[in-house]
Amino acid sequence: MKKLFLSLFVAGALTFTLQSCGSDEVDACEGVTCAANETCVDGACIPDAVATCDVCGIFDGSADGDIAISITLTDTVFTGVLVSATVTENATAASYNMAIDISSLLGAPAGTLVPDVDGTLAGQTITIANQTYNYQGLADITIDGTVDYDATFVNIDGALALTGDAVGNVTFTGVKQ
Repeated sequence: MKKLFLSLFVAGALTFTLQSCGSDEVDACEGVTCAANETCVDGACIPDAVATCDVCGIFDGSADGDIAISITLTDTVFTGVLVSATVTENATAASYNMAIDISSLLGAPAGTLVPDVDGTLAGQTITIANQTYNYQGLADITIDGTVDYDATFVNIDGALALTGDAVGNVTFTGVKQ
């Protein structure tokens, strides 16, 4: 009888202990907000395994063109300027954001001048239509053009026309990093 009583006591104590441990746990993802296509796991945002974006990524390359900005009395023609384009997916279907770092055009550190625009993907082409970029509250630049991908979405070729406070044309190429 003592063994039965002792066994019941141990089983009861173990049950109480296991129930107590569960109530003290804190959810590491509580209060964590992840970006689109990310999920919180143990307090960190990780990309969703099922969400893929073939056209997204960072594309490093070069640009050629001519830009005139009357406000700053700038009129420049350039060839082979290093550029980096970052393409991300927007929440709306077939809509993408492209941020093109052209800081090297000014001889400035990366991230200094990064116009970004939204475009719509059809097939292997993102079309940018009538997107306005405001440069430091001084200049409104309207951007129109296309960005074409190769069949594997690794290489891009783009052509942009600028109007408004800056006018000109820019062509660029890039390779996904």
